[in-house]
Amino acid sequence: MAKLFGTDGIRDVASSGIFQGQQLCTLSKAIAHFVQLKNPNRQSTILIGLDGRFSGPSIQEWLIHWLTINNIIIVVCQDDNLSTENYSLAEKTGLLTPNTKITTPLLAHMVKKYYDFGIMITASHNPYTYNGLKFFNHDGEKLSVDEEKNIEDLFENPKEIEPQKILNSSGNVLERKILKLDDRELEIYEKNFNFDKLKIVIDCANGATSSFVNKIFKNKNNIIINDKPNGYNINVSCGSEYPEYLANEVIKNNANIGIAFDGDGDRLVVVDELGNILTGDHILAICAKFLMDNGKLKNNTIVVTSMSNLALVSEMKKIGISVVITDVGDRNVLFKMKETGSILGGENSGHIIFKNYASCGDGILSALILLDIINKCNKSLSDLSSIITPYPQVLINLPVKSKPALESFKTLKKLIKNAENDFNDNGRVLIRYSGTESICRIMVEGKNNDMVHFHANILLDELRSLIGL
Repeated sequence: MAKLFGTDGIRDVASSGIFQGQQLCTLSKAIAHFVQLKNPNRQSTILIGLDGRFSGPSIQEWLIHWLTINNIIIVVCQDDNLSTENYSLAEKTGLLTPNTKITTPLLAHMVKKYYDFGIMITASHNPYTYNGLKFFNHDGEKLSVDEEKNIEDLFENPKEIEPQKILNSSGNVLERKILKLDDRELEIYEKNFNFDKLKIVIDCANGATSSFVNKIFKNKNNIIINDKPNGYNINVSCGSEYPEYLANEVIKNNANIGIAFDGDGDRLVVVDELGNILTGDHILAICAKFLMDNGKLKNNTIVVTSMSNLALVSEMKKIGISVVITDVGDRNVLFKMKETGSILGGENSGHIIFKNYASCGDGILSALILLDIINKCNKSLSDLSSIITPYPQVLINLPVKSKPALESFKTLKKLIKNAENDFNDNGRVLIRYSGTESICRIMVEGKNNDMVHFHANILLDELRSLIGL
């Protein structure tokens, strides 16, 4: 059976694979059945959101059509600035306007408040030519592996699906509603976070956060860039994938901090006042220490993934904070946080989860908390981030023609073992396939920079000969 789901939902080129009409029809039928089984005595509700890329509205309309046919009440997001007349016009033409953008974490928050299920149409940090689907249960959490497998099984056997016919109060099976995204729905970000004294450069990646940052970051000193999405410029030389541009803007404007979001707003990259690009590990370290110092870090424990730098683990241990390591993906981080009772976790890529506030990574929320810490500590970001000095690391994305089991390559296993012996517990090698792209990720990390690059080059040459394009 073909595997639909990757590390974070489903992703593909926008006009192919799952995003072809018949495939979306079958997927909608599977989702409808999956959701309706949890609510057998009433029609289920599904909230659908877009990140602003050009292919989103057509994918949304396909989903709406087939999900409503399968007895689901659909709710779509509408910006408070979009008039009912304009929405009706957009509906008649078959295109929902770009003003209907929502971030992935805000959609998850809305699902937890009001709905049975959520579908975010986004390809996150990928170019506009891609799109994807992220799914959320009624708790605003991403689906478990078992739940994804359930949907995949239904997708493979659509003839076995017979959703129960449940009519709404008017007797009409088909129904679409509107969630108006006004200021009241942004209350999750109004927690008395204080950053009035700071000058901030904010890069919206021409994505989903473009609609909200000016409502949340209201300081007159703020400089907001790349906030003019046109459907095609999302993540193009901007946002979290291109923090060098942000670093230049921070220096040019003599700002205290730069914040770059990705396309759907569930993660961030930050730049300090000196133009240094920081990692998610820096943010985790700063927040963990602040929370511990103020008696608010439950169990004095944080959760990270295997991609976090060894320096983070080492430095946290020195100050009395335990670090639990789990698999890549903010879903895995959340599940491990629930298991260990931790309230803080995240990924080196910038997905940070503050469990007291949210059920998934949230770039805007993470930025607000970090800004509040900078303000309360009355220190510069460069000073706060000096808590860790990451070990030298080489991260290579190798395009591949296929994804055979890496364990099957004996020569590769030997090269990895040689590297680990050389590092002698002061370094590591991590090789894995991307869950969303045809890429093999090679990560080599250690205290000795020359040794790191030496082994990275050897491993790259070997993998290129085995599976590279």
